[in-house]
Amino acid sequence: VVPLRATVVPTPPRRKRLLFDTLHSSAYPNGFFPNDDLSQLSVELMDWNGDSPHTNYVPLYASLRASGFYVEVLRADLTSFDANLYGALLLLDPEEPFLPSEPAKLRADVTSRGLGLVVAADWHAPDLMASLDYTDEATKQRRVCGAGGANVPALNELLEPLGIGFGSQVYSGTYRLGGGAVAHLSGSSLRRFPAGGRLVSATLSRGVKRGDRWLGGEKGGREVPVLGLHTLPHGHGWVAALADASCLD
Repeated sequence: VVPLRATVVPTPPRRKRLLFDTLHSSAYPNGFFPNDDLSQLSVELMDWNGDSPHTNYVPLYASLRASGFYVEVLRADLTSFDANLYGALLLLDPEEPFLPSEPAKLRADVTSRGLGLVVAADWHAPDLMASLDYTDEATKQRRVCGAGGANVPALNELLEPLGIGFGSQVYSGTYRLGGGAVAHLSGSSLRRFPAGGRLVSATLSRGVKRGDRWLGGEKGGREVPVLGLHTLPHGHGWVAALADASCLD
């Protein structure tokens, strides 16, 4: 007999309930998903553990709990939950595609049901992806990169009804926000965002340095949008869009 103790609390108010999507995260052996930080490929080739509050997002989970939020895990598609019960959906660094029914459902959740959305992308560069491959020691098969740090094309299809889109390039560097330094490690940039929203831009290098090589672009700063905040009128939902998830894990 193993003793088990569980704490049961009353159902929290909606604004304190967060839903963390893990269905659209993937990792080895489902495919070759490279490290989100391209500068660390020689140290850790793959994104081994996927993205969840139990792996790389443990510090984020602990911070949210310390702030009084309750985090639940969504292991089904976006059409399966009742948005009226949750304050926000966390969609961070997804690698998997979305169902055709999910974009319209998410748009309705945000624009009509008052759901908040925190979405974070990562790098996506087709030319760079094509250059990344390795031979699986277990199967002796050659594996080619199936997605970048995030599946940006799929994410853009999901967010298109909300007027949000990310670019297919790699940007790296740091910027200041709220009095602190924010690391942008092999991230993307915001390409589209709703009118009336607030955009934060940063001067970053296109590409990333790996050893003595410069991958995915060229060294030199350019100003690109990295964070977008938009609150819908009349008490409806809100969106926070980040072009890189590194600052969250």
